[in-house]
Amino acid sequence: METDSSQQALTTQSSSDDKATSLLTLERLILNIVADIDEQSQELRTQKEMLTSIFESDPDYREVTEKAKSVQKEKNQIRQRLQQQPQASDLARKVKEISQEIKEKRDSLSNHLQQYALLSGTTQFEDDEGQVREIVYIAKLVKRSAKFLP
Repeated sequence: METDSSQQALTTQSSSDDKATSLLTLERLILNIVADIDEQSQELRTQKEMLTSIFESDPDYREVTEKAKSVQKEKNQIRQRLQQQPQASDLARKVKEISQEIKEKRDSLSNHLQQYALLSGTTQFEDDEGQVREIVYIAKLVKRSAKFLP
């Protein structure tokens, strides 16, 4: 009987050691990927600057760019004039309201789906038409803001 509990303690310890090793390996992998992303992001900035330099040094490109800016400015002036019309102003307000409502509903849906997954123990959800949908989470790593530090 004592051997069973000793064996179980060893198995539990071994399992804990395996989890700790896996966690450390995973942490190292994450740190390596973050470092690679940072390094490649810097390289990307450098390459983009070099590409921009090529374009900006070409007289034809600069001339066409100036023409495009002029046309864009004219377009924006016409757009502002049109937006001052009551019908356009009302439609713009409705578009903004509907967009905000959709954003709020998506946030609410996300929270409810998280609760559903926790309570049901599944990441699948069947809709009214019988279509099975998968609950998907997207994780990303962000730097912690100073205002949230203890």
